[in-house]
Amino acid sequence: MRLLNTKTLELEDVGGEPGRYAILSHTWGQDEVLFDDVHNQERLREIRWKNTTGYHKVARTCETALKQGFSHVWIDTCCIDKSSSAEVSEALNSMFGWYRDASKCYAYLSDVTVRHDGVAENFESSRWFTRGWTLQELVAPDDVEFFSRDWVPLGTRGSLSARISRITGIGEAMLTAREPSRRRQHNLAQLLYQENVATRMSWASYRETTRREDVAYSLMGLFGVNMMILYGEGNRAFLRLQEEILKTSQDQSMLVWRTSLGADGAESMRRMHYFADSPKHFNLRTFGGQEDPAEFGMMMTARGLEVRVWKCPCRVTYSTRTGGTEKAKEDGQWLAVLDCSLSSDTLARAAILLEASAAGDVVFRRLHPNVIMIIEPKRSGFLMADGEMPGHRCKIQSVEYDPGGLEKETIVLESSPDGPVARGMFPFKLSLPPKNHSIQQRAAYTGSRRYISSEHIAFESIDNPIYGVVFLSAGPGREFLIWWGLVELGTAMSLMHDDRGAPRLWDNSIPVCFIQSWPNLTGSPDFHPELTDQLAGDVLNEELRLPWLTGSAPKVVDVDDGLDLGPPAEAERPMISSVVIGLFMQRARPVVESLCAGVKIRASMKRAEFLGRLACEMEVEVVEKDY
Repeated sequence: MRLLNTKTLELEDVGGEPGRYAILSHTWGQDEVLFDDVHNQERLREIRWKNTTGYHKVARTCETALKQGFSHVWIDTCCIDKSSSAEVSEALNSMFGWYRDASKCYAYLSDVTVRHDGVAENFESSRWFTRGWTLQELVAPDDVEFFSRDWVPLGTRGSLSARISRITGIGEAMLTAREPSRRRQHNLAQLLYQENVATRMSWASYRETTRREDVAYSLMGLFGVNMMILYGEGNRAFLRLQEEILKTSQDQSMLVWRTSLGADGAESMRRMHYFADSPKHFNLRTFGGQEDPAEFGMMMTARGLEVRVWKCPCRVTYSTRTGGTEKAKEDGQWLAVLDCSLSSDTLARAAILLEASAAGDVVFRRLHPNVIMIIEPKRSGFLMADGEMPGHRCKIQSVEYDPGGLEKETIVLESSPDGPVARGMFPFKLSLPPKNHSIQQRAAYTGSRRYISSEHIAFESIDNPIYGVVFLSAGPGREFLIWWGLVELGTAMSLMHDDRGAPRLWDNSIPVCFIQSWPNLTGSPDFHPELTDQLAGDVLNEELRLPWLTGSAPKVVDVDDGLDLGPPAEAERPMISSVVIGLFMQRARPVVESLCAGVKIRASMKRAEFLGRLACEMEVEVVEKDY
């Protein structure tokens, strides 16, 4: 690894321990300062005299780093000898680690300006957010600070997390977990592992690279893999990336992709590979698999990709586009339900359509790779990629299957470049039945993991009976939350919180809940949705570092929703995390009613099971109103 001296602008070789250094994240321009330029001081002086934009970027990076106490900085344009293929290969495989280990990362947005009133223009549309390599440069470092074209500080990754999350699709928890201001530092590898493969791929779904192969090479660090760098292989690089990921992960979300139907759609449809050929096909929000990988995993074999799924036959009905009345039904097609979800309702599963292969009874080929099915206990639907394939005169009208026919089976997915072209596209419409003032939400744990402990949610084992929180609103000023958790059958509510942190058994537990109004918890009548994610995570981690809007935490005595406050001395306790947990232990029940800001709310919890998964099912309804 080479670093640039921030005082002399000379390159210096460092050993295995480079020490503290800053690092630059940027997009390339036309007149970048390259390795040969810095290596030749005479040429560097000439560039300095011309004061090119590339030199200005390097100089201001060094100046900023020096002011912040860094003697060295790493910049990709001039710290890599690109004439050496071996060095380029080593650098690309090491780059994620270099950004991760940097003490500070400067994200330079060359197309963002700051007006005289301090407002940053074009931040959301900055080219920096569209490039493939800047994804790892956003995620890997502990500390990222953003600068405008004129090197005006714009904020940190933490302070800008809400805006960055909207732009990139990366959750705020990932963006803020390792900020220096956080009291508890989290391990990057652990944070990334909690996001399934499809989710991490989706972060890159709209990003572009100059060279096709870099689409894959820029993602190696996000998945903890290394690859041989082979420029010239094109999309094969992305297939190799997925093969490398499969060696360390059996995450079936890797199969939840849909081909796009644009200019290159026909080629993608004919290729019929079990892996996607671009991250742009991972454009669905997915939720991680719940089952034991040993039970629902996948692996490469000589015949193809071996996958353990729930499988059943299905019948696809096609209708002509011209007349709209002629229909054709085809049997011999199959539905394979994968071990991941497409919503927070984790009983619902993603599924793909298959057709049998002549290679064997358990060998299949993916059918309609632009389609992902949604399988739910009471209804099903399908999602397709946007657009329409030219030249197809029919579309799929329906997919029929019998849920009772779903069986666990190990199948083999084969890849065939000469696979048939799909016969048609179809629109996705899913009508949700009216709830009659009721809302349903599920939270599932795997049925194969029979023990549920706090460490599955928190970053370390803690004593906390609360497993989740749901935020709901009956109108402005009538916001409330419902905490839910598990209690063992036959255990007194006052004893449900096991001080030893012992896990609870699914088979011997029932879900319970507790309603609390927003003013009761925060001491403020004004609802602030931007605080909800932080609040949920903090309570689960027993931190509750909420910046109380009233200047201090409200007291239990402020409760206005009918809680039995207990002895007067107890009512003076501040509403901190331990008090919330205490109230939950006292008042949580399978069915609870509470008066929140003039609205009587009933919440009920019950167990549900579908295809081997257990879940807590919550139903919330308005019992009566005073308005």
